Amino acid sequence: MKVKSDFVTNSSSVNFIIGKYNDSKILKAKIEIEIDLLDYADKCVTTMDELAKYFSDELYQHEIDNNEEYKKCKEVIEKGGEVIFIDASDGGYGGGGTETHLCHHGINDLKFDKGIVVIKGEGGY
Repeated sequence: MKVKSDFVTNSSSVNFIIGKYNDSKILKAKIEIEIDLLDYADKCVTTMDELAKYFSDELYQHEIDNNEEYKKCKEVIEKGGEVIFIDASDGGYGGGGTETHLCHHGINDLKFDKGIVVIKGEGGY
């Protein structure tokens, strides 16, 4: 057993020990976590003017009028709701982490509280 006897920092770490009785070359585990997607919000929109500006930065006007995502966002705002645009990136490394998971798997299969509607939630590269 190693014992650290000099300066100790406030960083956290943990060790795990696993016994395995099969020939599997992988060690999969299912982990469920709860995250606040507002931590990844790029923009929150509450008015039609803000929504039109956001989409006009992304699309030409003739595309906006026929865009299904815009129509669904418009419906949320007209009913007094808020539209949250979320930006997640795996940083180009393809490593672990919440953002990488969101990028690859999207949010369509996540469980949300009542009153939340997913307008665009596909993941994948």
